[in-house]
Amino acid sequence: MSEVLHALKRSSYRYRFDALEGLGLYGGRIPLHGRTDGAGWELLEFEGKAYAVICDCMFEEERSELIPSEELTEFHYTVTGPALVADQRSEVSISDLNLIVCRAGADATYRVTCLRGRRRSVALYLQDGFLDLFLDEGCDQLRELREVVDAIGLSHVYFRAVPINHRVAELVDQLIRNPYGDQRRLFFAEAKCTELICETIELWRTQRLSPPGGLVVTPRDLESLEYVRGLILKDLATVHSIDSLARKAGLNSTKLKAGFKFLFGCTIYQFTLKARMEHALQLLTKEKLPVGTVADQVGYQHQSSFTFAFGQYFGFPPARAHAAKGSPAPGRSAGRVD
Repeated sequence: MSEVLHALKRSSYRYRFDALEGLGLYGGRIPLHGRTDGAGWELLEFEGKAYAVICDCMFEEERSELIPSEELTEFHYTVTGPALVADQRSEVSISDLNLIVCRAGADATYRVTCLRGRRRSVALYLQDGFLDLFLDEGCDQLRELREVVDAIGLSHVYFRAVPINHRVAELVDQLIRNPYGDQRRLFFAEAKCTELICETIELWRTQRLSPPGGLVVTPRDLESLEYVRGLILKDLATVHSIDSLARKAGLNSTKLKAGFKFLFGCTIYQFTLKARMEHALQLLTKEKLPVGTVADQVGYQHQSSFTFAFGQYFGFPPARAHAAKGSPAPGRSAGRVD
């Protein structure tokens, strides 16, 4: 993260890049390849001690990023779909937002895949010295977390899913929807990121979370998770159970489920459903296969079950897709993975 921002600040690339150098605040955007509307990632640096990456865009195709370690403690907040909270002050609800705490060893790298579709996320990367400023005697759980991540192997990756509350969800939404376009944007982002760190630590403290609940994955584990992903995509007609996938990958079911969600941003069920529905749409619109044949090729024994699932996912029945000359306009549920 620090190397990326260092290169941006000193290169000729100046795509909406702002700086308040006297205060150590920097921010800029890296657009998605081929996009001219500015959609992509917003990168922020706060005095070289903390970094943030904010994303709110539509991925037209699946994208994978290889993440090298900088030995930073990472907090990844990912919104998986828009919804209104109970008080209607935000566009996200608690069930729509996941928080993953992550730390990679000095020699570790891991790959994170962004699936095709809308992605709204905030990631915070904190230097150890900066995180230590928030430690006090009343937060034994966070101190234990520091001890755990400091002890992980050089090639290992530690991560843990953390339950969140409405306040954390609200702050993430405010960061994504930063209302300012000038240098006030940097002040606003710094203030909200600081609030988000404080609220996340308070959440960790009050829920008395214990670091042993997290997982440490090895390079072999990461390869196994990639293998599972490939196995699902290779044969969408086969219905895989968690236990069967775990046996084939040589992982226990807990590590398989948690690791898969961390790397690919969704559960195995969500990933499989998305892959099946998108493949089914192609078979119907491009190859004009009968609905019953398509149902069989994407793992449904009964055409009625496939028709229901397809309609729930896209918002229109497979018969409409089959009759269309091209890909039909998706309904309100298109691309949604709940």
